[in-house]
Amino acid sequence: MDHSTMNHSTNGDTKSKTNWLLICLGVVAAIFIAVKIFGVPLTNVVYFGAILACPLMHILMMRNAGHKH
Repeated sequence: MDHSTMNHSTNGDTKSKTNWLLICLGVVAAIFIAVKIFGVPLTNVVYFGAILACPLMHILMMRNAGHKH
């Protein structure tokens, strides 16, 4: 394999990682604001976060499964 002709562009990969970082920081900020400012019990945040995580993980895992309807 000739490695001199391979495209080593990582611009899309870096942008994707930046987007995920911003999403995660936004979620952490929302949790912090909910607990500290609005007084939402942390147990409620964890409970409803787990309930929401299940369908979100299914959507994220299956988005490129090849089902083009």
